[in-house]
Amino acid sequence: MTLVQSMTGFGAIIGENQTHSWAAELRSVNGKGLDIKIRVPDWIDGLESVVRTRLKQLIKRGNVTLTIKLQSDENDQTVSLSLDQGILIKTLDNIAKIEQHGMDQGVSFAPSKATDLLMIKGITGNKTLSQEQLDTLYTEILASLDPLYEAFIASRLSEGTQLLHLVGSQLDALKTELEKAKALLGARDDHMRGLLKTQSAKILDNTTQFDAQRMAQEVALIFVKSDVTEELDRLAIHIQAASDLMKAGGAVGRRMEFLMQEFNREANTLCAKAQFSELTSIGLEMKVIIDQMREQIQNLE
Repeated sequence: MTLVQSMTGFGAIIGENQTHSWAAELRSVNGKGLDIKIRVPDWIDGLESVVRTRLKQLIKRGNVTLTIKLQSDENDQTVSLSLDQGILIKTLDNIAKIEQHGMDQGVSFAPSKATDLLMIKGITGNKTLSQEQLDTLYTEILASLDPLYEAFIASRLSEGTQLLHLVGSQLDALKTELEKAKALLGARDDHMRGLLKTQSAKILDNTTQFDAQRMAQEVALIFVKSDVTEELDRLAIHIQAASDLMKAGGAVGRRMEFLMQEFNREANTLCAKAQFSELTSIGLEMKVIIDQMREQIQNLE
């Protein structure tokens, strides 16, 4: 069985070599699809694309952020950060044009800071690292990310297992309410027959003409329209489908969300057709359980 992951996860590692030390952090939260944001030094060519490809292999859903912060060894005098004067000048010119255009349109911008400029790709670079040192740094950073991925996935699996236990308990509770509803159907039918007899007697007391066949047809139609057997049968089918999905594992979140919609539809119809206070109470309790399940399922991958 493939295990189920939560969309919430976290992992962090630190690493170092002769020229640099680094810290990497990987975290994810709920999302409708897969959205990956990567913040890595742009002067290490190819790192972002390789990391993105690996994350897509590991994760199917969630808003994921990977951050790698790099620091040069202060004792290594061969490592320094350089400014690309050409790109810096062009960037400053573009900022000035944007600010002037904003002023012409009556729009003001917050003043730019030097730290903002340092974040722009290409302005800073590593000038003194040899290609061999860059290649070594690239390889060692990539290797250090394997434990990060493992810790991150482990945290998602751990929470996913807890969520499955919660949802399983809620499915059991829903099944219990379903059995209660089925057990009430006989008493509900007796209750409705009593109401119909009372209403029929009132009608007979106030009319001189009575069509017994027409009355029987109307009574039968009322029972057909208020029959909830199909709703209860579909609920049982959906409960089994949800249980099977959880046993199969994998990325079940979207399919479970669809089942929650079906659960809610049947519970709403049950409440609308109940005409019996005990059955209405069961329908409302079902809706509460379904809402609780939906909250948990929103966290599943």
